[in-house]
Amino acid sequence: MVRMRGMRWLREHGWVVPGTYVLLAITAGVVLPRIDRANPSLHFLGALAAEQLLAAIAAGMIAFTGIVFSISLIVSQFWSTTYSLRLMQWLRKTPLTGHAFGTFSATFVYALVALAAVGRNEDYDLGSTVAFSLLLLLASVLLFLLLLYSTLRQMNLSYVLSLIGD
Repeated sequence: MVRMRGMRWLREHGWVVPGTYVLLAITAGVVLPRIDRANPSLHFLGALAAEQLLAAIAAGMIAFTGIVFSISLIVSQFWSTTYSLRLMQWLRKTPLTGHAFGTFSATFVYALVALAAVGRNEDYDLGSTVAFSLLLLLASVLLFLLLLYSTLRQMNLSYVLSLIGD
């Protein structure tokens, strides 16, 4: 019973999952550059190129997140006017939305924190810092595709009818 209440609380408080992602990104953004400075094992990108890459990721992700979730709000408005307000609650409670927003926000925040931690020192190799940012970027692209597929599927009338039937 306590577990069910906890799961319900998590579903109703949509900030918990993205907030956890952002806290983990801040931690990784501080720790990974220090690890890179301590032992430069991955040598594939200089500090200046890493700085430019992190800045590009940060700038692109904030715009990308705004566009994706603006479209999501338009779709949810379409749902509420076309189908039912009960279906809006179902759309709001899908975990994919929270994880996607968390991953997009974490990618943006990680790039900014890692950029601040890197500074303007060209003596360091930042292999794991850059590799982790590219991994977050890849995860963001994959979650975007899943979110797009899920949204298109949810707008299909046959899927809505089967959802109502269940």
